[in-house]
Amino acid sequence: MTITRPARDQTALLQLELPDLQFADRPADVANGHARSVLAALWDGRALSARSVSTAPTSIGLGTSAAFTAAFAACLHPAIGKAKAIKLCHDVEAELNGGPSGWQDQAIAVSGGFTLVDTDGESVSTASIDVSASTVEELGRHLMVFSIGASPMKSSAILSEQAATTKAPNSEPELVLAAIKDLVPEMIDALSAGDLRAVAMTLTRSWRLKHQLSRAVGADADNLVDAAISHGAYGGKGIGAGGRGGGATG
Repeated sequence: MTITRPARDQTALLQLELPDLQFADRPADVANGHARSVLAALWDGRALSARSVSTAPTSIGLGTSAAFTAAFAACLHPAIGKAKAIKLCHDVEAELNGGPSGWQDQAIAVSGGFTLVDTDGESVSTASIDVSASTVEELGRHLMVFSIGASPMKSSAILSEQAATTKAPNSEPELVLAAIKDLVPEMIDALSAGDLRAVAMTLTRSWRLKHQLSRAVGADADNLVDAAISHGAYGGKGIGAGGRGGGATG
């Protein structure tokens, strides 16, 4: 993501290549929803030219929309601060989805690196996880991400269903969420120790638990994870809200 402030010869106040080229004089006319919302919140009215280039696939649970929003906000307002940036990114996603939105993608995109995210649903705090350079290199060599295709159910719909099923205290879904949360210390220990087998097995256990939260958690990712494990992978899980998308660690 790059933003420049042209001195002259720009036909419109906003010249955006995100990736499609567009010219506009006000945020409301910007086609890209994430850019439109960030501009509405942070733009100072001066002419600018913005360009975003990425080869990462979108809409498969990689957090690309959060990464884009965080980068755009940081370029527009470098002194925005972590807490304000995370909240802005969260609010933008919730507005565009028209429903619930988690904090994890936004907090990680703003914070960078390996980050522990703690949230009560209304606010969020983050802490860096100490992972050695050699472990990062090993993950880079062994982590594989597969795209399964477009989801038949929007992530916001999946999240709405999960939110509805977890409202009752001591309900089965609430207990499942608690079990998933209990895996966090194990994951931190595995990452800190550089134990990739434990990392993968913990991911697999969290994925199996997630199945109990929504009927929309798809079998496609399950089939991919099972196939990967049968061919020597240590484990894997679906990524994103759960409708489609899959990753396997081996």
